[in-house]
Amino acid sequence: MKAYTIPLRLPGINEYQNACRRHPIQGAMMKKKWMQAIMTYLGPAVKFSWPAQFQIIYTEPNKKRDIDNITGFGSKVILDAFVKAGFLPDDGPSFVNKIDNTVIYGDEPQIEIMVFENGDVEWADMSDIDKLFEEAERCAEEINMPNEPIMQQSNVKTTKRRKK
Repeated sequence: MKAYTIPLRLPGINEYQNACRRHPIQGAMMKKKWMQAIMTYLGPAVKFSWPAQFQIIYTEPNKKRDIDNITGFGSKVILDAFVKAGFLPDDGPSFVNKIDNTVIYGDEPQIEIMVFENGDVEWADMSDIDKLFEEAERCAEEINMPNEPIMQQSNVKTTKRRKK
């Protein structure tokens, strides 16, 4: 496992989307700026054995921002920084098979990144994910939990829009 601490508070996905709406180049420059800031804290590139798994813990000073707002832009820019810095050849599923985002609240904003490589004790084997879903389905059947989606169970009526 490799650990990195980045003493920054990244902008949220809303700020990034607003920059992209103003002008695509503004969005690209914003992403590039934050990738470079993250890379300054990563140090010299050390190649990971893949697939790698990331655990990212964001420390926020308050609860003003939604969790998905914090983690959306954060995950994207962090993984892209690891690729750009040479730690990973790509951030596709062959190289990163799990990202765990957590938001906690404290005085000093920071981001803690733990990278678990293939073979680390904490590394979770994702190849048996189908077995996990089969086990969940079997447990649901044992407690007579309906298998159909909730929307089909409800009495919600939908109407089609008439063409004019």
